[in-house]
Amino acid sequence: MIFASGDGIYKYDKNSDAFVRDQIFNEIFGHNNNIRMLKEDILGNIYFISQSNAGVVKFNNLDEHVVESNSFNNPTIKNGWPTDAYKWHYI
Repeated sequence: MIFASGDGIYKYDKNSDAFVRDQIFNEIFGHNNNIRMLKEDILGNIYFISQSNAGVVKFNNLDEHVVESNSFNNPTIKNGWPTDAYKWHYI
């Protein structure tokens, strides 16, 4: 389970019963990422919306990742939220 915050991305660590910084996602997005939403689909792809863009992180069998954001971004995303002209697409 992962959560986005203003201070980076965190995951729940069962052993310490606490939320700890997620090394993998903070490396992918950077530590000051302003991620507003993360959502995993049934294939393990992670869709995201940040303050400045949106996209998907896809992982392969070797845990390598690719970030795709070009097809998601358009001028209607402003400050991490769609404008009235943009419709939400739920996963």
